[in-house]
Amino acid sequence: MKKRYSFSLLFLLILCTSTLFAQNNRRVSGLVTDSSKVVISDANVLLIAGKDTLRTTTDVDGYFNFSKIKTDQFSLKISITGYKEFSHSYSFGKERQLDIKGIELSFSGNMLKEVVIKSKPNPIRIMQDTVEYNAAAYQVLEGDNVSDLLKQFPGLEVDDEYNVKTMGKEMVKLRINGKDFFTNNVKDFIGRLPVGIVSKIQIIDDFGDEANFTGLKIGEPTKMLNIVTKPGMNRGKFGSVSLNGGTNDQLGSNANMNLWNDNKQSNGGINYTTSNNGAGTSQNIGLNSSYRNKLGKNGGIGVNYNFGGSNGAFTREQSIETLNPLGTFYNNSASSGENKNNNHNLNTSFNFNNKKIYMNASIGASYNSGNNLSSSFNNQTGIIRQDLKNINQSKNSSPRVNANINFSKVLKNKKNSFSANFGFSSSENNSNQNISTNTLYYNKITQVLEKDSLLNRNLITHGNNQNINIGFNFSLGLKKPKDSLARKSLNFNYNGSIGRSSNDILLWY
Repeated sequence: MKKRYSFSLLFLLILCTSTLFAQNNRRVSGLVTDSSKVVISDANVLLIAGKDTLRTTTDVDGYFNFSKIKTDQFSLKISITGYKEFSHSYSFGKERQLDIKGIELSFSGNMLKEVVIKSKPNPIRIMQDTVEYNAAAYQVLEGDNVSDLLKQFPGLEVDDEYNVKTMGKEMVKLRINGKDFFTNNVKDFIGRLPVGIVSKIQIIDDFGDEANFTGLKIGEPTKMLNIVTKPGMNRGKFGSVSLNGGTNDQLGSNANMNLWNDNKQSNGGINYTTSNNGAGTSQNIGLNSSYRNKLGKNGGIGVNYNFGGSNGAFTREQSIETLNPLGTFYNNSASSGENKNNNHNLNTSFNFNNKKIYMNASIGASYNSGNNLSSSFNNQTGIIRQDLKNINQSKNSSPRVNANINFSKVLKNKKNSFSANFGFSSSENNSNQNISTNTLYYNKITQVLEKDSLLNRNLITHGNNQNINIGFNFSLGLKKPKDSLARKSLNFNYNGSIGRSSNDILLWY
């Protein structure tokens, strides 16, 4: 009886101890970031549970953990220099483990007052793929533009046409705050953007958006210029109008307007030139417009259209007198012609990036057409009398459409990724040419027309090309080497393409 009683007492004691241990084994974890979702490390975290107070700091990834919390309710206090203190109460409820990922610290209101730099800031900062220049370390004057600032940077060359070179490489890609900027062409904007908006300028070895997403940086990078603006300076309106003229009826005009509000960008422009050199006239006109904006939370869309047109006309006259032992030979010739060419280009793009999936798609279409007409008359007198008339007329057109899709996904193991791409293009080339040659022969003595020769040639050509390409890549991330920023991976890829082309030529007289 005593043994049974002792055994029952021992069982109840173990059961109570297990229940008490389970109640006390509550765990809390959390992630601390700022309002830009950048993780904050070394933040002081204070957990108050009843009479108990636990302390820790966030790790390099912004995480903190607490265990063996005895009470159902607790409070968190998080603080770090430069940010407002965070304080909030929580309850486990029926849960034993609580994961808090929505903790954001706001910048302290008097942060700028505390950080006053009286010494000259560090002008250059070198990172893995980036060289960063601090604009505050260089002298700029009122009215200066971005190109005036770039000319002061060591390692950069800027010419009078705003072409920028670094380490012997042409820099053509431009972004502002890491986002595409209108045409993305450096020389289009560094002479028009005021230097007052600039906080920092970064020269980046760019492997492409997909490489930045997957981490697979293969091949030779291009040089990209990224302008980091001062707070609130990521918007504005700017444009230009110009008019020029000269001798020979030369007249030119150009106008453009840009509307910029962070992600939303609209652009329109027109240019026109005309001239007359006495032997002919020429006219050129160009139109362009673009629109880019954010689409949803993680996407973006862009549309761009360009038109170029030209037409011209000419007349020429020539007289030649030739002497030889048989007599004198006279040649009088006159020629005239006109031509007209039009080019249309339309491009649309869509991108999406939510840190897990990256996609970029583009569709483009173009249409080029031309119409040319020329005629000539050649009158030969003297020893030989004959006339030569020639007419050449041609029309051509070249429509084209193309589409491309790139897709990448980071897999469950973040070291691994999968990518795929698809491309399609179709183009035509149509041409119709007519050549008419008429030769008139006269009697040497009477100068009466004896015979004539007429030759008509028609040449019609039609070409058609289609091409499809597809590719896949699977990247298996390997263990990172010690004391290195390099990344090791094993890649499996496949690329294939199929094309079809045809050419038809029809000639008759």
